[in-house]
Amino acid sequence: MKNYIIYLLSFVGILLTNQTIGQRYNTPADTIKLNEEWAQINEQKAKLQTKLAEAQNDLAQYNTKAAEATAKAQNTAQESSSQADKATNGKMKDAKKAESKADDALNDAKDAEKATQKLKQQNKKIEELNKDILKMEEKLQKLEKMRNAIRNLKS
Repeated sequence: MKNYIIYLLSFVGILLTNQTIGQRYNTPADTIKLNEEWAQINEQKAKLQTKLAEAQNDLAQYNTKAAEATAKAQNTAQESSSQADKATNGKMKDAKKAESKADDALNDAKDAEKATQKLKQQNKKIEELNKDILKMEEKLQKLEKMRNAIRNLKS
């Protein structure tokens, strides 16, 4: 849900910026508006860069958790298999232990799957933030071209 809100806010910000970037600043009187938009886009870009840095810092934790969960799931599955082999002797106690180990293995496999999914989501979030930052940089370049055109008019 948290990621959904972040993406939604980013999307709304980009939509709002897209509407204003369509404006053309052609005269020296437009310089104030151009500078305001420039500052606004720079601020948005800085916020996105902060979010990106946080996401990249969190990525190491997600990698570690996913690797640990996968290793634990593999270990638990091996234990479950060993216990199942012991349960073939016909003793009820061994069968119950085997069932318990199988349940543990299943739970650990689900945990590993969740950790891997979170890692994928984090990578996707980083990718989206990078795309958004590139869009902001493109908008700043367009504004810079307009700014230079206005300066050339003044000369």
